[in-house]
Amino acid sequence: MLGSKLSKIVNNFVRPNVRYSNKFIQKDKTEHTLIRQTLDKKPKPTSSDWNELRKKLMLSTANKSSINIDATILRSCFPDRLDVGQSYWKYLKESGDDPKSTTLIVLLEMYYRASKTGTAITGNDQLDIIDICESLRQKSPAFDSTSAEGIIYGLVLTADWRRSLEILDSIQISSKPSSYSAVIQRALQEQDEHLVWKLLDDMVTDCDEIQNEVFISYIAFCERNAETFTENIDKMLTFIGDNRIVVSTVVVNEIQRSFHKFNYNCSTATVSKQGTCQSCRKRLRDIDITDDEFKNLSNHFFDKIFIEENIFNKSTPGELKSFIAFFDETGPYHCVIDGLNVGYFNQTFNPIAQSKLLAGVVKHFVNQKKSVLVIGRKHMTRWPKANMDYIRKHANLFLTENSSQDDLFFLYSTLKSGPHTDFVTNDVMRDHTLAWDKDLKTVYRRWQEQHRYKVRAISDYGRITFEDPVKFDMNAQQVDGCWHIPFENGSHCTLKENYLRKNWLCVSKQRPGK
Repeated sequence: MLGSKLSKIVNNFVRPNVRYSNKFIQKDKTEHTLIRQTLDKKPKPTSSDWNELRKKLMLSTANKSSINIDATILRSCFPDRLDVGQSYWKYLKESGDDPKSTTLIVLLEMYYRASKTGTAITGNDQLDIIDICESLRQKSPAFDSTSAEGIIYGLVLTADWRRSLEILDSIQISSKPSSYSAVIQRALQEQDEHLVWKLLDDMVTDCDEIQNEVFISYIAFCERNAETFTENIDKMLTFIGDNRIVVSTVVVNEIQRSFHKFNYNCSTATVSKQGTCQSCRKRLRDIDITDDEFKNLSNHFFDKIFIEENIFNKSTPGELKSFIAFFDETGPYHCVIDGLNVGYFNQTFNPIAQSKLLAGVVKHFVNQKKSVLVIGRKHMTRWPKANMDYIRKHANLFLTENSSQDDLFFLYSTLKSGPHTDFVTNDVMRDHTLAWDKDLKTVYRRWQEQHRYKVRAISDYGRITFEDPVKFDMNAQQVDGCWHIPFENGSHCTLKENYLRKNWLCVSKQRPGK
């Protein structure tokens, strides 16, 4: 019966044509206090108790149409009052009221949160979860992303949890982090490593963040077997490093606890700008890419991305021909500047300030005897003449049509100029990261980190401060048997682009006899 109901739910799932933005209703402090006081006095409420509580809440709510009373009561049962929440759900069914979709979603979240406190989900609970999912499906065959996420929370608690994968593939990318987390944790419980790593690979492609629970669950998985602990924890940390993930303090504390358990030394540390760990004194690996890596990167860009991203949707054949002829005549360059990105630094929209800043950046590199190319758009010709004349005199300037997307021209110029060319932009150019083959994504990011200058500040006197390219790999890595793992305060782990990591965990194997 469970399987047939699940099939009906999953088979009727339709990807929505619109993106919904509805969020779980937040608990009002007064209402939450009233609910908790009632539940503390009557830990096993009767139907009349629930009826009286609902009336009190309706009277205490100024705008009765703006709140879902049922969802608010159920949320007050998070995370350790599942029995009370089930009692209220039974009351709702017996009352004959038609619960709102939000109520059903909160019910599924209630079961999921309870499971995370160690509460056992029984066979009858699983049947109830499937009934709730079916009710949601009947209300709307095309789930919005929040409903789909709630369904996934429920399905991962059932015997047929793999059905959640079909819904996971269908929901909006922006809503996926917590959904991925729920499915990955269930896959870890089932020791399905192949699925875990597939979902993690998908996750770092689709999302900018990873919930702490994903790595905490994997650490627990590593600890199950002392003989394979090192192999498995190394695999996780390699994944973190390869994907530029900066873990949260919560996760790094779990990593440290786990390593201590298996007789490793751990210490927090800083790393110098030259890449030397101040704890173990080892130097982190260089970020340089090889000639072959740069060749493969360039070839892929010119043969695949520059053509297959359909450059003519972002420019015109005439403009492209003119640009290539311009570059062939004037290039290559030591430095390529993203003119508009620099001009708009600090959300500056004053043409005088924009052109002055851009001219100052040009001057900085010209003073170093470097040949400079500035890529911009034609509306920049309306910027103050004196500053634009300086730029034209000391650098080459190519302005695309205002409707063109100049980022591909910028990448073309930089890559075409060769492996030693630097560039200036605060744009992480993430849109193009997805276009690289998997093996080249890491090379692309390392190339960016090795050559990108960022404008960081401009003083009242016009002095420009840059964040220079880094000299070492700033991501999790193992050097001579020592792991170095960057971390930062935050509610989750994040995929970070180029910036100097300040906090590190240094991990080394404890010496015998210590």
